[in-house]
This record gives sequence, structure tokens and C-alpha cells, in this order.
Amino acid sequence: MPLTLWAIRRPVAALMSMLVIMLIGGVALWNLQLDMLPAINPPVLAIITELPGASAQEVLTLVTEPVEAVAATTAGIKELRSITREGISFVILQFNWDTKMSEARTELVEKLDLLPLSDDAGKPRIIKFDPSLLPLMQVFVAAGEDMELDSLTSVVEKRIKPRLEAVPGVASVGINGGVAREIRVELERDNLYSHGVGLGRVAGIIAQSASNLPAGSVSHDEREINVRLVSSPQNSDDIAALVVAFAGPLQVRVNDLGRVMEAVVATDSITRLNTCAAVGLHIQKEGSSNTVSVAGNARKALAQAAADLPDLQIEVMLDQGRFIEYSLRSTAVSLLIGGFFALLVLMAFLGSIISTAIVAVAVPFSILATFALMYLSGMTLNIMTLGGLALGVGMLVDNSIVVIENIYRHLQLGKKREEAAAVGCSEVAGAISAATLTTLVVFLPVVFVGGLTGTLFRELAVTVTYALLASLLISLTVIPLLASRWLKEGSVVRRRKSMGVIFSYGRRLLLWGLAHRALVLATALLLFGLSIAAVPRIGTEFLPAVDEGIFTVDLRLPAGTRLLETSKRAERIENELRSVPEVERVTAQVGTGGTFSGVRTALSGGASNSAQLIVTLRPGERSTLDVMGRTRELLLGSKEDDEEIVLNLYSSLFFAPGNSANLLQLTVNGPDFARLKQLANDIVKVASDIPGLTNVQTNLDVTLPEFHVRVKGDDALRYGLTPFGVGQEVSRALRGQVVGRLRGQKEALNIRVILQEDDRQTIDDLEKIPLETAAPGLLVSLGSVAEVSEGSGPATITREEQRESIEINGQIEGRDIGTLLTELQQRVDEMGLPEGYEVRSAGAALLMEQGFASLRQAFLLSLVLIYMVLAAQFESLRTPFVIIFTAPLAVIGVVGALLLTRTPLGITAYIGIIILGGVVVNNGIVLVDLMEKLYAAGSDAKEAAVDAVRLRLRPVLMTALTTILGLLPLAAKLGEGSELQAPLATVVIGGLLSATLLTLLVIPVLYTMIRHRRTA
Repeated sequence: MPLTLWAIRRPVAALMSMLVIMLIGGVALWNLQLDMLPAINPPVLAIITELPGASAQEVLTLVTEPVEAVAATTAGIKELRSITREGISFVILQFNWDTKMSEARTELVEKLDLLPLSDDAGKPRIIKFDPSLLPLMQVFVAAGEDMELDSLTSVVEKRIKPRLEAVPGVASVGINGGVAREIRVELERDNLYSHGVGLGRVAGIIAQSASNLPAGSVSHDEREINVRLVSSPQNSDDIAALVVAFAGPLQVRVNDLGRVMEAVVATDSITRLNTCAAVGLHIQKEGSSNTVSVAGNARKALAQAAADLPDLQIEVMLDQGRFIEYSLRSTAVSLLIGGFFALLVLMAFLGSIISTAIVAVAVPFSILATFALMYLSGMTLNIMTLGGLALGVGMLVDNSIVVIENIYRHLQLGKKREEAAAVGCSEVAGAISAATLTTLVVFLPVVFVGGLTGTLFRELAVTVTYALLASLLISLTVIPLLASRWLKEGSVVRRRKSMGVIFSYGRRLLLWGLAHRALVLATALLLFGLSIAAVPRIGTEFLPAVDEGIFTVDLRLPAGTRLLETSKRAERIENELRSVPEVERVTAQVGTGGTFSGVRTALSGGASNSAQLIVTLRPGERSTLDVMGRTRELLLGSKEDDEEIVLNLYSSLFFAPGNSANLLQLTVNGPDFARLKQLANDIVKVASDIPGLTNVQTNLDVTLPEFHVRVKGDDALRYGLTPFGVGQEVSRALRGQVVGRLRGQKEALNIRVILQEDDRQTIDDLEKIPLETAAPGLLVSLGSVAEVSEGSGPATITREEQRESIEINGQIEGRDIGTLLTELQQRVDEMGLPEGYEVRSAGAALLMEQGFASLRQAFLLSLVLIYMVLAAQFESLRTPFVIIFTAPLAVIGVVGALLLTRTPLGITAYIGIIILGGVVVNNGIVLVDLMEKLYAAGSDAKEAAVDAVRLRLRPVLMTALTTILGLLPLAAKLGEGSELQAPLATVVIGGLLSATLLTLLVIPVLYTMIRHRRTA
């Protein structure tokens, strides 16, 4: 082979070329960005539209339905769903993964700009879903009893938040759970009526007085001097003294109508750390920044803040950067241990330090060359790419083993070292190239798999491809070069004796098998059939649960529950959680907020009736799922009837809301909501009877109590009022209106005008809200121009494909999601669905179904590609079937390994099966290639088969064992994040083990049968 001859004849040039590649790889490794996963950009857009003060039903009619109708016409849309709540609408569009999102967004913006919505509705905002919406870190700050919460909030805002915002790569730092202070102007209803002054007039005058406006400029002494109107009040007394009206000669001031005071802003959330009042910080990074670097710098900033503020307790609850570091470190350790095991195998079989060193050169060269190619391809160093290297570390020496073995064979025939190296390498170059190509072609379909599955595993496939190509290059150049300089013939004899015992027993078994070919094939087919029959016992999943030592507890109470009541219930649960020995820390976020800020919080429905507790466990032997099981029993045993409690395993791997690995999710949709609700309740009853599925419930809130205000148009018009103006005044009375900022103190405080609390308690108070009419000094009550009645409305309305839908969630305990989903679907089918109603998978179950469908196609395509490569290699349409028969032999080990380790068949394991298809045929290629050569040289089929096994036994065993032992650390789950690659490693180990052992017997049997038929 020209490349081999060049390396042998120009050793310095060859070695320098290798060192240059390794040097570039080292530099690339230093500059590769670290991240948790490959860049995931889900093709999802959310349209958020606000309609203040409107009920969920009104928002649905006035906003959600028109927006849905427009959004549904956008090109490339795959799924359309919406969530409507009081005052706000979310319409979520999921596109096909190949959609150009910039074009889709532009099209959507253009259509929404032409959409005529209610005048009261805000402008629709379009937000692209992105993993950066997940907080990089969640930090909680608590203080002793001596510090009030508003003081703590001020310290956090002034001394901690700015430090974090200054960290390079931090996009934003949000605060939740704290309280702020404001200047509150509380007006008494009776005083407003007696003086004939409305809330709007007071708000307007204070807003005008708090102005600070540019008024132009004047020329003075040949200079242009700006003029600014400064009339802002400097303190509360200034606001209280403002004149808002005249009663004859008398002035009516603000303090005649109510009182002005500094007060705490009404909060919509409460945060606690280990039951102590706290302030939460969620840090979000810029999309392109290095997660590990940003998190590390943020931790340094927090450490400095903790040193400067010793009275505060600063705890990091969630830290993506730390988890990424630990995950990458554990994967790297698995890679190193696997490489060490592979070297031990080489030493055991080759019996020579020199031979082992020659073959081992392939590992560092291939890995560093891979880093160089990864850098040039714009990839990151994440648990998928590093897992790809760990997967391939045992395979990197396969080609070199075959080359060195054949060189040894020619040395034993008496050839000189250079000749033996050149001839020995050239002789197997075609076989190892074909073997490498068959391994690589299985990755080609994976590269084209769409969706989340393709995004996650595409970089793993590319990484292994780079590594194997590099290993092929070095086996054809550097290995023969070093062999031509370092190998000695004497070591060959000693090595051959070491295999005598193994081959002696193997030869007897092989001869017996060749004499009983039908029995051998029947046994192999029987084992294959039993394995296929056992597949349903394995179970299925999407991705394995990754144990980060954190889980969440979500509490939901009836809609309308006050924040303080929810906080009280949550505190009881906090105390119960702290009684669990494995629990280290518990944080609670009551009301809005939660683990996922921004859009995720909105979609998951943070409100005064909900709370989320984040539980961090101490490092220990028990898994998080085990602790969750015991904790669930504890909490459900003490919960009150109106409480809904859901425990979820926290995982950085899931982006979409609710995609927890321990949740089974369904959606039910149909035309009639009442019928739909009954159907959903029936499914909940059926699902609750399935073992392993607990806490099954719908996402339906009980109806939200409301006071309905219907403005009587004619009566309102008589007083110069409009429904919109009435709504504004009611909102001003109940919520208050921020009219400016008081800047005369140490910090600027908002000024809020509001009706005093005693005047806004009951429906009678609501009817008495004063409204200022067009006639000066004349106020009328709300009850005189509107009907006020008690009513109720849905707190949340969900829709799917423009039809109302209901979500059903159940927690999985001790079973896999696939088996539970199948059983539930069977029971739903037995129920019978009315025409027009549909039950669909959602969450992880839907992702699993979509991923499996794509991977099934990829697997079938990979088998076709393998056959085509083999047919081209052997110039035969029949011989490849002998080699491909190793695939069913691998299934035996795959099923056995999954059953033995109790590992469900998930996306990761499926990828392992596809990879295995390209790996197991390599031994068959090496055997059949030599059989063909021996047969062509004059041996009969049986003799060729026996001699081929004798000559290739050691390289076959060596390549299999180096791969198997190289993957053992991954399968053993040695560290954090290792759960993701463990099923893949388990599948390859089991399949390769069974295929290797059976290949040495079954392939010779098949080969002789085909040859005998040809000669016959």
C-alpha cells in the first residue's frame, strides 16, 4: 500500500506528521468549550399576549383563539397548543426540526401585526424557547432573625446582584421572594365622595408633580445652557401636601383624602431556605458563553460576597456548571480506566512491552486528532462527545491489533522486518478498511436522525467517526513504521505457545460444530428466538434518569387560595422533608417563581395557590429515586384532602416543562369540554389502578371564584363613562397605580395610589368604588353603572390543535414508562373513545415514541449500508450474508445484558444497538477475508475455516476484549451523568460478548455450507 510504504521509507516525515496532528489536537483540547450537552435549539416559539383584568374565558375568546387561527397558518408548524390564564395567553408553536426558525419568526411577526385584537390587549410578544431559559444557577440568601426581609432584599439587590451581573457571560440575574418598599398613597372612600375627587384625579396630579422634564435651553454668556423642569416631591410630606382640588376657597390636599406612608410592596412570592425567610437569585447565562466558565466565575463572586457579608447564609441550590464539571470528569475517568484495561489486554495477549507500546500509540494519537477535528467542526466537549471517545477507546486499537498480528505472522515466515511490516500491513489493509467502514456507515443514518434524538446523538456519532478514521490512519502508517524498527522475531514463538491451550479446546469445539452444522445453526436460531421473545420483559424509556441528587416537590391548592395559606402548608411540608435523614437542604418558593424562571414559570402556572420545594440530598449510597419513594409515602400520608403533591426528579437534561423522567403524561382532546372532562376523569380512575403508576391527576384547576363586573353601557354613557374607563378606575382602586418615583431619599421608591385596604374587602365594597364623572366634583358608585355579581371561571384553559384539551399526569414508581404506557393505552382502548376524541402521549413518552420511530429507520438503513460495503469488499452478493449473521448473534447478548442489569431499552441503548451492528461484523470480516484467501490458495472450505480461526483467534479475542473492557467503566456508572451512556455501553458489551464467542463457531459453519453449495 503506497501510504504504508511511504511511512516505512520516510520515518522522520511520518513521525513529524503524527506529532503535528497531536500538537494541534492538544491546542484544540485547551480551547474546546465545555458544556453539558450539544447545542439544543428546539424549534419552538411562544406567543405571549396580556389582557389585564380579563378572566381566562375572556382571554381565550378575545386573544387566544384569534392568535391560534393566525399561528396555525405558519409554514413548517408541527404542533400547536395554548395555555390561557387570567389576564394572559400563551400560544406555543412547535415546528419541524428542519424549519428555519428565523424565517418562521419573521412570518409570524408579519401575520400578528395584521391581527386586530381587543384595544385592551397588549402587543403579542414572540419568545424562542432556548435551553438558556433554564437558570445556570439558583442561589438562595438568608439572614438571621435580626434582619428584616426588606433589608435583606436591599442588601441582595445592592451588594450581591451587581457582582453577579458583572460576571462575564451572565445575561441576567433575577430576584424572587424578596420584598421592596414603596410610598403608598392610601385613599379613603368616604373622603373621596365628600370632596368629589376621584382616584384618577389624585393619581394624575401626583404623576404630574413627580415629573422631571427637559424644557429647552437658553443662551447665557455665549453659552448654551439646558433648562430642566424639576418639581419632584422630596419626601412623603411633600406628596401629602399636594393640592388635588378646590372646594370653594378651600384647598383639598392629598392628606385630606387619605394617608401617605412608606410600606412594603405586596409580594406575589415567598422564598425560604431551610424554613428561614430568604431571597432567591436565578442566574441566566448568555446563549453562546461557556457554561462551566461562567458558573465558576459566579461561584467566585458569591464566595467574595459571603466573605464580605458574614451575617448572611448564601447557598447555591442548582448549579449546571458544577454538574457539567463532575459529569465530564467522571466520563474522562471512565475513558482513562477503559484505556488502561485495553492496555492490560494487549499486554496479556502480546506478551511484549514493545508490541503493546506500538499498538497503544493509536490511542493518544486518535484521541488528540479527534479533538482537533471537533474544534474545526465547531463542536463542544460535552458528555455526548466525551462519551463517544469513551465508547471508542477500546476500538481504537482494533485495526492496529490486526496489523501487528499479521506482521508477526510474516516475521515468523522468515521475512525481514521492513518487508514483513509492508506486506503484513498491505495484506490486511482492505479488511481493516472495510471493517472500519462498516463501523462508520452505521453512524451515517444517526447523523440524519431528526428531532431531539438526532440532536443529542449526532455529535457522539461524529466523534466516534473522527476517532476511528484517525485510528485507521495510524494503523496503516505509524504501526508498520514502528514495527519495522522495533519488532523481533523471537517474541513470536513465545506468544504462539501462550495461545496453544485456548486454541486446542477451541479447535475441538469447531471441528464438532463443522460435523454438526444443522444443530449449531438450530441452536443459534433458538437462542435468537428466545431473546426476541424476552424483549417485552425489558421495558422501554426515553432517556435514563440522571441522578443529580436533587428532586422537587410541587404543591398545589385550590385556585384562589391566599399566598399566606399556601406558604403555611408549604412550611409544614418543609419540616417533614427536613426530617428525612438523607435531606441536606430544602428551599421553598411559594407563588410565582420556581425552579424555572421566565416562560417556564409562566407555563407551569406559578400562582398564589402553588409552591415548589427544591430538595438537595447528602451524598450517600441511596439513589435519589429511592429517597423520593420513601419521601412520597411520608408526604402523601400526611397531606390534606385539598392538596395535590407531586415529586419530580430534577434533571438538567430535560428542557420542555414537565418532561421529567419519572412522569407519564397524556393529553386528551375533543370538541365538547364537559364530555372531555368526564373522559379525562374516567382515564384517571383507570390509570390509578395500574401498579407502578401513582398520584394520577389532571391539570384541571377547580373553578376560580370571581366577581363579575358588567358595565351597563347606557347608564355609564349618561355620566360620560366608558367600560374601558370604568375598568381602569376599578383596577386603580384594587391594584393601585404606580404614578412616579420618589427620589429624595437614599433610594428611589415607587409611588402607588390605591384605595385603602378596609374599603376593598367585600362585594359591597366593590360596588361602592367611586367613579369620577364628566361633571366636575360629581362621583358615582360602581354599582350605579354596573352589575356586580359572584361567579366562577376556569383558572386555566389548555388547548391542542385549536381544541380544548386536558393533561393527565402520573408518577412512575418501580416500572418503566414504555410498559406503563402500553398497559394504559390497552385499558383506554377497552374503555372506548367517543368519536372525535383523542388520547395522545406527551412529555417523555411522546419523545420516546418519536425517537424510536426515527431510530428504527436508522437501524434498518444501517444494515443495508453494511451489506453494501461488504458486497463491495468481497465482490459477492452472497458472502456478506455470512458476516451479517453476526448481528442476530449479538441480539442474544444485548437482551441478556439488558435483562441482567435491569436496564430498559431507551434511546441511548437503541443507539448502542445501531453501533453494535457495525462493530460485531468486524470479526466476521477478518475471519471470512482470510477464509476466502486460503480457499483461493487451494484449501478446501473446512480446512480454510479451521485455519482462519486458528490464525485470527488472537486478534478476534483481543479486539473484542479491548472494546468490552474499555466500556466497562461506562457501564459501571462511575460518576455523575454516567447514567446517560451506561445503557449504550451495556448493550455493546453484551452484544459483542455473545457475538464474538458465537462468531468463532457459527461463521465457519455458515461459510462451509455456502461453499459446499457453490461447489455442488
